[in-house]
Amino acid sequence: MFPVAYLADYFGRRKTIQVGALVYLLGGALQTGARNIDMMWAGRFFAGFGVGVMADLAPLYQAEIAHPSIRGRLTTLQQFMLGIGAFAASWITYGASAGLKHTQAEWRLPLGIQIIPALPLIAFILLLPESPRWLAEKGRIDEATETLAKLHAHGNVNDPFVVSQMEDIKAEIQKAKDIGSASWGELFFVPSNLRRVSLG
Repeated sequence: MFPVAYLADYFGRRKTIQVGALVYLLGGALQTGARNIDMMWAGRFFAGFGVGVMADLAPLYQAEIAHPSIRGRLTTLQQFMLGIGAFAASWITYGASAGLKHTQAEWRLPLGIQIIPALPLIAFILLLPESPRWLAEKGRIDEATETLAKLHAHGNVNDPFVVSQMEDIKAEIQKAKDIGSASWGELFFVPSNLRRVSLG
């Protein structure tokens, strides 16, 4: 979802994830309390948008705060947990269908349960550290260094790993600035890019 990148770059990873969870919560509440098909469609829209925000940003945030030695496993775990969630949702829906047949709870209960994971995420996401990469992009180098040190070096800002990671982050940010930002129009109006887009 293209707006997510702009929101995450402007507000930070944590706040954007929190907003995504709030929108998802609204969507889940509308679906659970739906009185007509329009409410259900609105709920599906908001829940879908919220999931899109979180699905885009969760792996990015994980990658930016994780130690390189576990980064791949941690970001892969998110996709694995989506599968676990889908599996659990199938059985919850089956159980509600079998045990609450011909009642409104048969469909309202499974829809309502989806709200539960959003609540602790909204409540506690801001207790987690902000992305060192995002802090560095905003020129908050000292905060970025302190965050890296707390995450990976018991608070020691002079740890060789912290120093090395900060140098890498600063180099990546500078490289991105040197390249410059491309416009969305370039995807569709530059023939070689349009061909790549059409291929998927």
